[in-house]
Amino acid sequence: MSRDVYCRILEETVIRRARQKTMALLKRSDKTECELRSRLKMDGYPKPAIDAAIEYVKGYRYIDDEKYVRNYIGVMSRTKSAVQIKSELRRKGISQELIESCTYTNIDEAEAIQKAIRRKTPDITRLSYTEKQKVAAYLFRKGFKPETIRKFVHLDADD
Repeated sequence: MSRDVYCRILEETVIRRARQKTMALLKRSDKTECELRSRLKMDGYPKPAIDAAIEYVKGYRYIDDEKYVRNYIGVMSRTKSAVQIKSELRRKGISQELIESCTYTNIDEAEAIQKAIRRKTPDITRLSYTEKQKVAAYLFRKGFKPETIRKFVHLDADD
């Protein structure tokens, strides 16, 4: 295939389809740039088509990783620890610098830790010391800070 034919097919067909695929993916839910790139790559689109599709949606501001991070933190901070949120954002391809710049204010984990405790037990005050330790260990594994755990799970040895 000649270079001219390849360029024409790429421009007229492949890039157009990559843009359509990207728009269809964004129609269902917000995605990060990295998620879109990996999905398009998985679907077999060449790098020039992927780059063109990403630039196309960026031009219309359909993807904005900073906005995505801020929205994600706003929603997930009600149910997850800061450590979990940061880990999930890294998995979604968000840079560490962007994560840190968006989480410069500490995420208030009070609501999230209370929900996590309610999932484990309806009334933490009725639990024995050993049961409270198990709840505290669960919360620690979920990424909550020890000082926050101590505030909500009163681990008094005389229980």
